[in-house]
Amino acid sequence: MRALGAEVLLHGADFDEAREWAAERAAEQGARFITATDPALIAGVGTYAVEIFDALPELDVLIVPVGAGSGACGCGIVAGTRRPEARVIGVQAEAAPAMQQSWAAGRLATAPMETVAEGLATRVPFENTQGIMRDPKVASPISCS
Repeated sequence: MRALGAEVLLHGADFDEAREWAAERAAEQGARFITATDPALIAGVGTYAVEIFDALPELDVLIVPVGAGSGACGCGIVAGTRRPEARVIGVQAEAAPAMQQSWAAGRLATAPMETVAEGLATRVPFENTQGIMRDPKVASPISCS
């Protein structure tokens, strides 16, 4: 990001601390904070699923990592339009189970986060991505394990 001219600020012990801090800074400065589950981010992340379905149009199962859920949502939306019978399976690190526990409970549940797996390292579940993953009108069937 620095090579592209961005100012990069590091803060916090993990993704969630950094996210909370960045949201506070954005609010203080009147800036727009793009969350990990922002619809524009979900659409952008979903472009990798477009490439997958372009290369493998008959794909039956797509296994995706779930941190905040934006990737799983993007993949589910793309699968739902490109190959609705395909299954999208979201997986989460055992050491960061917040989204999977929320999925199983049917409500948001925070959990400890002890993984270094970037992209999976969240201890806070997100309501909007849980909603997208559960809505059969929006996304191809997604299961979380």
